[in-house]
Amino acid sequence: GLSCAKYLADCGMRPVVLESRDVLGGKVAAWKDKDGDWYETGLHIFFGAYPNMRRLFFELDIEDRLQWKEHSMIFNMKQEAEKLDGSSPAKYSRFDFPKLPAPFNGVVAILRNNDMLTWPEKIKFALGLLPA
Repeated sequence: GLSCAKYLADCGMRPVVLESRDVLGGKVAAWKDKDGDWYETGLHIFFGAYPNMRRLFFELDIEDRLQWKEHSMIFNMKQEAEKLDGSSPAKYSRFDFPKLPAPFNGVVAILRNNDMLTWPEKIKFALGLLPA
């Protein structure tokens, strides 16, 4: 919505953006709740490999505001039914992405994880991330 309105305005039109929520941004938004905690919606992972998004950031002159951070994905592991009563702590599995260019950082994160994927699954997943 907002991106489309920006490009329409660039073409000399006067778009009207209607927002259904009290937070601007649609799929990409951030706000603080009443306790001061930040909530973010938007791209699940932004590796810098999205040329249209990067171009928009440059056109808006906000590329210097990007905060490149180390990335981890944390998943809740499946538990046995008898342990779902809260008597044992939940188990989580992490994928820690090193400071490498995508998709190689994803391959390393997958190969390092020893909780969630078998070696055949890791190889299939990692091959799927490599450029064709």
